[in-house]
Amino acid sequence: VSRSVACQPSPGVNAMALRRIGKELRDIQASLAPRPWTVEAAEGDDPMEWRAALSGPADTPYSGGVFRLKISFPEDYPFKPPRVVFTTPVYHPGVSEDGFLCLPILADQWSPALTVLKIMHQLFVMLENPSESSRDPMRPDVAVLFEQDHAMFAMRARESTERHAIVTERGAIDICKDKDGVVQFAPAAQLVELQEMMGRLSDGDVNSRNAAGSNL
Repeated sequence: VSRSVACQPSPGVNAMALRRIGKELRDIQASLAPRPWTVEAAEGDDPMEWRAALSGPADTPYSGGVFRLKISFPEDYPFKPPRVVFTTPVYHPGVSEDGFLCLPILADQWSPALTVLKIMHQLFVMLENPSESSRDPMRPDVAVLFEQDHAMFAMRARESTERHAIVTERGAIDICKDKDGVVQFAPAAQLVELQEMMGRLSDGDVNSRNAAGSNL
C-alpha cells in the first residue's frame, strides 16, 4: 500500500465515528495541564474536520514556531486512521513540501486504541527528534542533509520556521510562551467551538444524514 493510499480518509460521516470524536473531545477537555498543541473545529459544520496547532519544541530549529495542521477523520474512524497534513510549511525529513506525512501510527501501525492526543504527542516528538524520520523520509534530500551536515540542516529549518511559523501577534488560536520561550496552549478554551458544533449534531441529525446516505 502506498503512503498516499494509507493516509487517505474515507468520505462521509456516521454515528459511531461521531461518538468516538465526541469522546476524544471530552477527554482532551478533561486535561487541565498546559500542552504544546491544541485542536479546534474547522470552519463550517463538518465535525470530521479538525484544525490543530503544534508548538515547536525547545532547543530545536522549530522553537518558537506554531505549526498548523488539518486533521480529517474517515467515515470508519477509529478503525481507520485520520489523515493529518501540515498547513504550515515545515523543513523536516518526515514532512513533504505539501505538508503530507505518514507516521507509522497513521498507517500500518494504526490501532483503534490510538487517539488524536497520542497523534499530536507523536508529532511533537517527530519535531523534537527528526532522526527517526530520516530513516524512511518523505523528503530524502532533507534527510541526507540532516545526516551529513546537521548545522546546515538546522540553519535551513530555522529559516523556514522564522519565515512561516513564528507568531508575531494574537491569531485565531490563543497562545502564550513559558519561561523557555516554548509556545503553550491554554487547555480546553480553544475547543468550545467544536464542543458546540458536536452538540448541534444530535442523534436526529445523525439519523437524518444516514438516512439520506442510504437513499443515494
